Amino acid sequence: MAADNLYQVCNLVIESNIPLKELRQISGANPDYRFQLLPAGEPFEGDYGWFNQWRFKDEVRLSFAIRDDNFLLRFPDADFLVSRAGNQINCQPLPGVPEATLRHLLLDCVIPLILSRREPLVLHASAILTGHGAIAFIGTSGQGKSTLAASHGQLGYPLISDDYLVLRETEDQWIAVPSYPGVRLLPGASNGIFEIPPATSEVAHYTSKRRISDLDVLPFTESPATIRSIYLLDDEGIEPPPEPVVELISPREAFMKLVSSSFNLDITDKELLRRQFATLRRIVGAIPCFRLRYAREFGTLPAVSNAIANHQKGLRDDHRDH
Repeated sequence: MAADNLYQVCNLVIESNIPLKELRQISGANPDYRFQLLPAGEPFEGDYGWFNQWRFKDEVRLSFAIRDDNFLLRFPDADFLVSRAGNQINCQPLPGVPEATLRHLLLDCVIPLILSRREPLVLHASAILTGHGAIAFIGTSGQGKSTLAASHGQLGYPLISDDYLVLRETEDQWIAVPSYPGVRLLPGASNGIFEIPPATSEVAHYTSKRRISDLDVLPFTESPATIRSIYLLDDEGIEPPPEPVVELISPREAFMKLVSSSFNLDITDKELLRRQFATLRRIVGAIPCFRLRYAREFGTLPAVSNAIANHQKGLRDDHRDH
């Protein structure tokens, strides 16, 4: 592979035989993983032990298997073979699958799963940087994480992550690690947030979402930041309040929500699960978690931003008082 095909995401260095144009290109580093896009063909064959599935609206989006020293991640459009000990990712696409789709699957699905075995915790979350630290938005697909991140980006708050957030523990705080620039939005969301439509690029052939990566439109920070609060967007099916509402939730409820929002490549690894649960218990004991409820309408976004800003100010004032 060419020496200039080195890229970085969440401090993970990837050497690739195709350009990964969404990521920052680097040089002079030793790769943690080598990504090889193979010629289009049939899925990998073999006697694999299937152990998990991801479903969305009753449709299987990803199946997990193990054989020997490899994990097999099977998407409808491609197989990814990930060496269990690290350092190699091979992608076998089906014929006709666009390269943009394969980059999306690698960067937004495979990489966070790989990181889940290397980092203390990887959450299905968007995060932004405020003047007093990072805040994260957690929810299932379609609940508005990226919309909130993008709307705050319009106000000058740099993006930390769009869809997955790496958390690391220091002596007395938790640090949010930036992933890579850009958010993925449906056209309607983009039109509802931006007064002037920004330049976009294709995410994948099977979705109408578009990627917005212009740093002049959505600033991005490359510096890790202390995470101050976590907001849960889990009010689906509940009548939205007339004005945005922020409610403190118990550490027990927060723990259960974060468990369901955590990436995990191998749910059969009991020791890894034990460490992940211990990490989550420390997080909910250290970071306040809140439920954020609001009407999912673009016209409410300014009020949501004001509610979050006022809530953060209140937390800082309370902290100073104590």
